[in-house]
Amino acid sequence: MSTLDSKVSRVLVVDHNEAMCRRAVEFLNRAGFAAESVLDAKNALKYIESNAPDVVLLDVDMPITDGYKACEQIRMLEQGVRLPILMLTKRDDAAAVDMAFESGATDFATKPVNWPLLPHRLNNMLRTSEILEDLDRSHSSLDVAQRIASLGSWEYNMSTGALIWSDNLFRLLGLEPQSQASTLSLFMKYVAEEDRSKLFNWLVSDHTKPESMLKQRLFTEDGEERHVTVRIRNDFDSDGVIVRKWGVVHDVTEQYQAEKKIHMLAYYDSLTRLPNRVLFCERLARDIAMGRKEPKDIAVLFLDLDNFKRVNDSLGHAYGDLLLQEVGERLQACANEVNKAYGLEEGPCTVARMGGDEFTVLLTGLKERSEVIKFAEDVTESLSDVYELDENECHTSTSIGISHFPDHGNSVDELLKTADVAMYGAKKRGKGCYQTYSLELDANSIRRYRMEELLRSAIESDELVLHYQPQLNLETGKLESVEALVRWNNDELGFVSPGDFIPLAEDTGLIVGIGEWVLSTACKQAVEWINAGVPLKRIAVNISVLEFIRPDFLTLVDNTVSDSGLDPAMLELEITESVLVDDTFSAVETLHSLKQLGYELSIDDFGTGFSSLSQLKHFPIDRLKIDQSFVQGMLSNVHDSAIVRAVLSMANSMNLRVIAEGVETREQLEFLYDCNCDEAQGYYLSRPIPGAAIAEMFAEFNQAEIKRSGTGD
Repeated sequence: MSTLDSKVSRVLVVDHNEAMCRRAVEFLNRAGFAAESVLDAKNALKYIESNAPDVVLLDVDMPITDGYKACEQIRMLEQGVRLPILMLTKRDDAAAVDMAFESGATDFATKPVNWPLLPHRLNNMLRTSEILEDLDRSHSSLDVAQRIASLGSWEYNMSTGALIWSDNLFRLLGLEPQSQASTLSLFMKYVAEEDRSKLFNWLVSDHTKPESMLKQRLFTEDGEERHVTVRIRNDFDSDGVIVRKWGVVHDVTEQYQAEKKIHMLAYYDSLTRLPNRVLFCERLARDIAMGRKEPKDIAVLFLDLDNFKRVNDSLGHAYGDLLLQEVGERLQACANEVNKAYGLEEGPCTVARMGGDEFTVLLTGLKERSEVIKFAEDVTESLSDVYELDENECHTSTSIGISHFPDHGNSVDELLKTADVAMYGAKKRGKGCYQTYSLELDANSIRRYRMEELLRSAIESDELVLHYQPQLNLETGKLESVEALVRWNNDELGFVSPGDFIPLAEDTGLIVGIGEWVLSTACKQAVEWINAGVPLKRIAVNISVLEFIRPDFLTLVDNTVSDSGLDPAMLELEITESVLVDDTFSAVETLHSLKQLGYELSIDDFGTGFSSLSQLKHFPIDRLKIDQSFVQGMLSNVHDSAIVRAVLSMANSMNLRVIAEGVETREQLEFLYDCNCDEAQGYYLSRPIPGAAIAEMFAEFNQAEIKRSGTGD
C-alpha cells in the first residue's frame, strides 16, 4: 500500500499574500491535506528543517527573497533535497518555466490557481516522490529500477561518454532489451528534437545540481509519443569532480494525459472543444494587462444565436447540440482566417463558448478597428447560411455585440457586460446583425434587465390582466366574439406596452408561462360570461411559437380547456404565420390534432410572413386574420387594397372566413363590408376593455343592430 493511502500529506504554503495563504490552507484542508503557511523564504527554511513537510507550494513573486532563490536554498537543506516543490507564478512563458526548473522546482503552475486541479497535481508529485524514495532506499540499482513499473534508467560515464541503459529503458523505447548498443547518439534519436540540445548540455555539464529533474518527450520505435521525467544524480571522485551520472526515466504519459484531460475539462467546452468562459476570461485578462502597459485595441464580440430555443424545442436537444457544434466550427473558421493573415503562432483571434447558445470572440492587436467590423460581417454571413443537421435543414442567425478596450471597459467584467448590452441592442434592431456598444444602449439595457426581473414575478404578483377586444360579424352586425390580450401594469414601471414586454418574454422564454396563464384565465372568463347570458360564440387566444412547438402543447391546451368547462368549439387559437414556415410538417400534425379535438384555428397577421398562399391547403385553418398594416393603408395605397381584395377572394374560394384587424375609421369598415369581409375588430368598434365591461358592451352594441357604425373612439 502506498503511504499516500495511509497518511495525511502535509503541505507548506509559502506566499507573502496573507489572503492567498488563508485561501490555499482552507482549500487544501478541505481536500484532505494538512496544510500550513508561512509568509517568506526565511520562515519557510526554518519550517522545513523542523517539520519536514511532504510537499511545498512556493510563490515566485515574494519580496526580499523571491521563489527561485528560495527554491535553491531549500534544495541545499538535507530535508529539501528530494522535497516536491510546486512553484506558483503569474508568468507562463518559456523563460519562467526554465527558471522554475533550473532553481530546482518539481513542477510549476500559473496564477490564478486552478483550485480543482491543484489536489491532482500535488498527489501526482507525491506519488513520483514516493517511487523515487523507494528507488533511493534500494541504492538506485538498475535491477530494482527494472522491477518498478514505468521506470527505466541509464548510467553515463563523464570521461568516456559511454551510456549504459537498463532493460526497462529499452522496453520503454519499444526495443528488445540489449538488442542494440546503448549509445548516447542512439538514445538521442528517440528524444524529441526540441529537447535534444538541452538534454545533451545537461549530461555533459560539470555544474549539474546534486539532484536534478528534467521533463521531455520521447518517441518510441513505432513513433508513439511518451512523456517522461528524468531524475539525475551524480557520483563524485575524491576531489569532488563528477565522474558518473545516474538517470532514472519515469514514464508519466498516463499522468500527463490525465492532467491534459483535467485541463480540457477546466478550460475547454466539452461539446464544441472551444475555449470555455474560464479560459476566455484568463486570456482577456492577460491581454488587458498587456494593453495597459503597451496601448493596443482589444475587441470583445458577444454572440447569441437568434431563435435557438425554437430549434432546440422543435427538433430536440440532439439537433440543438449539432447546431452548436456547427456554429463553433464556422466561428473557428472565421477566426483562422484572421490568425492566418497575421501569421502568429497564437493569433489575435480567440473563439469561446460561454454556455448555452452564447459565444464570444477576442480580437486583440488588430491594426484597424475596421477589421473588427469586417470580422463581424463575415461571421454574420457565415452563421446565416443553411445548416445540414443529420439530413435536416435548419436556419438561424446571430446577434453580435461589440465592445472595445479601453473605451467601453477597463476589466474583463466590464468588457463582457458592455458587449452583452450591445448584443441586445443588435437583437432589438431586428436580429441577424451587429452593434457596437454606446451609453444609450446601456440605459436601455438597464431598463430591459430590470423589466425582465419584474416580469418574472408578474404572474405571482397578480400584475397581469386580460383585456378583451370585441370582434364584429359584418354579416349580422352583431358582436359575437372577442380576442384576449394580455396587459401588464407594474408599480415601479407603470403601464408597460405589450410591444415592449411581449418580445422580452419571447426572448427569455417567459412567454410560455404567460401563455399558460392567458389561456387558463381566458377560458374561465368565457365560461363566466356564458353563464351570465353573454351571447359569446368564440374567444380567441394568441399562441406564441415557443408554446406551439412544446411537446406537451396538445395536452396542456386540452387539460386547461377541460378544467375550465369551456366547449372546445368556442376557443380559437391564433397561430402566427412564422410557425407554418419554420417547421411545416410538424405544424401540420399539431394543427390536425387540434382540429380533431374540436378547436377553431386561425392564422394571425396574415400576409406579413413568408408562406405562400398555396401552403394554406395543407393546414386545417378556419380563419385568416388580415394584418392591421394592410387594413390601415388600403384606402390610400393601391398595393394594400389589392392585397386585402386578393386575400378575401382567395379565402372565399377556399371556404375560409376572414377577419380584419386594426379598423379605425368608418370608411375602412365600409370598404371591408363592400369587399364581403366576414369580421372586423379595431379601435373604431372598441378598444380592448376589461372583462367586467364585456357583458354591457355586447348588450348595448347588439341591441342597436348596426352593421356599419362603431361605438369606439
